[in-house]
Amino acid sequence: MSLWAWTQTPASELLRGPITVLSPSSSLEQALRLLSEEGIGSAPVVSGAGQVVGVLSLSDIASHLVDLERLGELGQLY
Repeated sequence: MSLWAWTQTPASELLRGPITVLSPSSSLEQALRLLSEEGIGSAPVVSGAGQVVGVLSLSDIASHLVDLERLGELGQLY
């Protein structure tokens, strides 16, 4: 298969399943556990109605923790 032909592959054929999702009410602990157990760096956040409302990544979590530390709401991370 040529590189050009490969780039035309539908995303649905590249997905590994089943898709791991978080809900808007998932706690930080639940999100970290899920991402760690699944060996993934991000997951879609899906409402009860099945709508994707966002994507939560490990980078998002790290940024949030750094912000909390900066505001003095977390204590020292390191």
